[in-house]
Amino acid sequence: MNLKQKNLLAVFLLYFPTLLFGFAPEKEFQPYMIDHPNLGCPANSHCSAEFGKKRKIWSDMILRIKNQLEKSPIEALEKVRQNSGFPIPVWATNKSLENPEVVSWHSPCRHHNLPNKEIYHAEVLLSDFTNWKTLDSESLTRAKIWRLKGEEVVEYGSLQGAIPTMLKNEQLYFTREEQGVYFGLLISASGAMKIVPTENAAMAPREVQCPAKLIEAYKAWNWSTELYQQTVCRAIWDQDQRTFHTFLFGWTC
Repeated sequence: MNLKQKNLLAVFLLYFPTLLFGFAPEKEFQPYMIDHPNLGCPANSHCSAEFGKKRKIWSDMILRIKNQLEKSPIEALEKVRQNSGFPIPVWATNKSLENPEVVSWHSPCRHHNLPNKEIYHAEVLLSDFTNWKTLDSESLTRAKIWRLKGEEVVEYGSLQGAIPTMLKNEQLYFTREEQGVYFGLLISASGAMKIVPTENAAMAPREVQCPAKLIEAYKAWNWSTELYQQTVCRAIWDQDQRTFHTFLFGWTC
């Protein structure tokens, strides 16, 4: 039984007493309950009522921006980020199911669904953008990529399944989209992040051969073999130095 079927079963059980015995349930049925019993929670997710309330604040703001009700969209997103959090994708283990501050989904990848240890797609609401390295733990980890900077290997936190389109002021630039609303996200090697307007790179990323140093750094990460099945390298355009830098990415199913 998948999560959507479980959610529908939960709603049915909530209202079954009304049908059978004629007394009302504790909660009146609402349309959102078809996707999830908790308001604001994403469909088919393991998600607490507390998380759902905070996530709905973000979703409502995205909808306001989409409907052109905010004069300064980036400032509006920043305000929500500071007050209730910014949704960031992460990887998680079974232990994360006990954490009400994490929402998760079963991974479609076969190698993530092991009997002894399951890997989940997950999301947290991050208010502190000064250093998201603090998310890394036994039960949670950021997606990561590795950069070859001269002879040095530099590790960056990244976004699942996303490739940055450029390097700007030594920060990775990602374009994000939600419900048709686009904005940029800068991520530094130190772990700091910033919401910014969208921007186009002068040169698109290119596939390149992976240097041995990057492969070694990737293999040294204790999550690498659990999360990914292969690696690929891309040359990312540096907007300031007007040149390319090589990055290694892990890819799963």
